[in-house]
Amino acid sequence: MSAQAAGPFFPEAFVMRRSFLAPLLVLASLLACGPVPEQESSPTATRAQGLTSANGLVTLEAVGTGRPYAFATAQPGTQLYVDRTYTLTGLSPRLQGGVLLQAANDDKLYTGASQVRLGLNSAATVYVAMDRRNTVLPAWLADGTWALTDEVLATNDPSATTSSSSTPMKVYVKSVPSGTLVLGGGMAAPAQGTNAQYVVVIQYASSEPGVVARFFPNLRMQGVPVLRHLSTVNVSYGTGAPVAGIPADFFGMRIEGYVTPAFTQTYSFRTSASGGVRLWVNGQLLVDDWFEHAVEQHSGSIALSQDVPASVVLEFFDAEAAASLLLQWQSASQPWQTVPVSRLETAALPQPRPLGAHCTADAQCRSGGCSVFPVGNVTIWNEGDAVCTPEVAEGQPGLKAEYFTSEFLYNRATVRREAFLGTYWGASSPAPGVPADRWSARWSATLTAPTTGTYTLRTATEDGVRLWLDGVLLVDDWMEAEGGQTHDVVVSLTANSPHDLVMEFFEGYGDAHAQLSWTGPGIPWQTVTTALSTPPHFTCRPHGSQCRSNEDCCGGFCSVSPVGNVTIWNEGATVCGPR
Repeated sequence: MSAQAAGPFFPEAFVMRRSFLAPLLVLASLLACGPVPEQESSPTATRAQGLTSANGLVTLEAVGTGRPYAFATAQPGTQLYVDRTYTLTGLSPRLQGGVLLQAANDDKLYTGASQVRLGLNSAATVYVAMDRRNTVLPAWLADGTWALTDEVLATNDPSATTSSSSTPMKVYVKSVPSGTLVLGGGMAAPAQGTNAQYVVVIQYASSEPGVVARFFPNLRMQGVPVLRHLSTVNVSYGTGAPVAGIPADFFGMRIEGYVTPAFTQTYSFRTSASGGVRLWVNGQLLVDDWFEHAVEQHSGSIALSQDVPASVVLEFFDAEAAASLLLQWQSASQPWQTVPVSRLETAALPQPRPLGAHCTADAQCRSGGCSVFPVGNVTIWNEGDAVCTPEVAEGQPGLKAEYFTSEFLYNRATVRREAFLGTYWGASSPAPGVPADRWSARWSATLTAPTTGTYTLRTATEDGVRLWLDGVLLVDDWMEAEGGQTHDVVVSLTANSPHDLVMEFFEGYGDAHAQLSWTGPGIPWQTVTTALSTPPHFTCRPHGSQCRSNEDCCGGFCSVSPVGNVTIWNEGATVCGPR
């Protein structure tokens, strides 16, 4: 996988607009490994159907249970399932007239990875409506590529939760290119949650005025987002939640669309935001202010051509302040104004991610194969081999310590070796160039236990903390904690066997401290010291290079400044063998 320093990072094969379809670079790592076989809990005989929808958009290729599914037009009164007489009673305009997949309600117990395989003959928007009785989303619907919407799909199913348009099903959406689409079972494996079947409606991909906003319940922009359509970027949520299902504090937001200028001129774009904000126009980073603060204005300029749409990606986070965000523009022929809906248009498919944007991925390609890293931040490097001097010598007593000037591990200021992890900073700065408040740190080390047995690791911090051991996330409490907090985790360690250890920390306001201690066979509670050594150094890659070897990452967690690299927050944990 390659990336260019000033170019975008692409998670989709295509971006389609009303007037054209422009092929873009594919994120090859997402496809390199192929599907991982899963256990099926229903009959696995699969029968190709060969049925095509009346509008030619969808072909039914296979059904995991072999039952004869059908297609119909999504509109009130249409029968919902092939084996039940329930009908649709309410649909929002975006779903009206789409292709309804009439599945079998009797397949509601299916937990396999491939309940239905569809062939899409054009780029499409796929809506999946899940019964509100469902308590655990199946993995394929919870992988971060689907977003929860406020669209309406109601039925006369006798369930009290889906019997009227006032209590419709939960509708998720995903934009996909032409090709094969596989949907798994509606019940999470192994047989978790309520056995409720889902409903599928598919529309031709199209764009509309405005932009699309995805809200995430965390600052990493992970998990299932909540999607909303905005006419302009001018929102003020105050101290409340931005949308239902998203917390009032510590949420992330990504806005995507296209802006069409009226003149061939240099345009200035200005953000007014009460939290962190980044703005890319045509893949060029114009604003990079990833810090929490009261409302501030930041701007950048770019040359644009008359009536030629330019992509816009705007990322925003809110920590604890009242949340607000405004996007304005100007040129020599146009005064400062909020970018109007008449100049904004949504993308039919998700836009490519610019360098530095947060994305979800499953794999990193290397020579001869690929691997899926565990939960954590993995940096994708660019083309060419340039080995740099190790920042901290390998195998020395202690840990590699990195300090950042923001609480989100951004803007690294200091790298050094430290003898142990156990410091009380109080209200002081932890390192040169780092403020006394609103900063973060990452410590990396190799942990070697002296004796085989069961150990308890304890983090004691004020404020937030995360702890990984061998790529497994053991502690995840990324919140301010006035007065401090402790977390204990029990692990099994083998004598003289090295284990990759990473601990991350952030300080909000007030006093700060961080400590890692342990107890185990023959060891009373104490700060971890002699069992720690600095981690293996890694090979630096310049812009434009491709990942090829295990040297690209230390224990699955590369720690570098964001400039010139793409950080992927990965939720997978499996490893694929060479192809």
